Amino acid sequence: MAVPRIWTKFQLGVLGKMPQAKLNRLLRIPFVSRLVKNKIRKGLGLSKARLILTGAAPMPVTVIEWFKKLDVHIQEVYGMTENGGACTVMPKGKVKMGTVGKPYTYVKVKIDEENSEVLMTSSGVMLGYYREPEMTENTFKEGWLRTGDMGELDQEGYLKITGRVKDMFKSAKGEYIVPGPIEWKFAVNNDIEQICVVGSTLPQPIALVVLSEMGQNRPKEDVKAGLETLLDKINADLINYERLHRVVVVKEPWNVENGILTPTLKIKRNVLDAHYQELLEAWYEQPQKVVFE
Repeated sequence: MAVPRIWTKFQLGVLGKMPQAKLNRLLRIPFVSRLVKNKIRKGLGLSKARLILTGAAPMPVTVIEWFKKLDVHIQEVYGMTENGGACTVMPKGKVKMGTVGKPYTYVKVKIDEENSEVLMTSSGVMLGYYREPEMTENTFKEGWLRTGDMGELDQEGYLKITGRVKDMFKSAKGEYIVPGPIEWKFAVNNDIEQICVVGSTLPQPIALVVLSEMGQNRPKEDVKAGLETLLDKINADLINYERLHRVVVVKEPWNVENGILTPTLKIKRNVLDAHYQELLEAWYEQPQKVVFE
């Protein structure tokens, strides 16, 4: 099991040695395809893996599909410390992309009608936080554990995570923005390693990105052109107030050491927002769609 960022790192490591175009050609040749797949799986330490999992953060569908072509079938799981790490799991033979699977047999899940928060209960849920009665009370709603995630349940019982309740912010226009679904759309661009949509003080949100090693080694103009094209494509599918005004490529990588990532590699949005707060308006006023710090 590995968090999504590790799987992305594996993907970029493979593509750093074998460009996507070449890999695509080799995978179309039956005998060669098998050799290439075996070599990559062995290189990643996955040649004998039978259960391959990811969780802790949203996993881009494009990454799951990319590994699937190498016969590496990643199953998403969803859980948190407060419920023993177990809420839902993707059925191996019935994968539904864009979801985190179905609840375990001993788990019940429902969606809060007020804010779309995922509520769950099971025999594995904690009794409470140690010596924190008030925090414990706020974490439960009528006996159901409040996960902090927003989601939807489809007719087959699959759970789709649509964002984090606390990540939602209000723009200067007074409109609420849920950043997660917007950020996930950028996963198709391998030049990007990290992304965060911000803009609580701006009329329209902007995206801050950290380039991957691949993106850093490509010509700046090529990276810029790719980001501009993707930005236009993503904005075309968004509601007016959600549309990104700008993409800013920042210099400093986000990691645990500088306090921007948690130990499980999730972005601390409040820390990141404060880190760049004084620069956001200046970046917003730039005439280019893509700005390099």
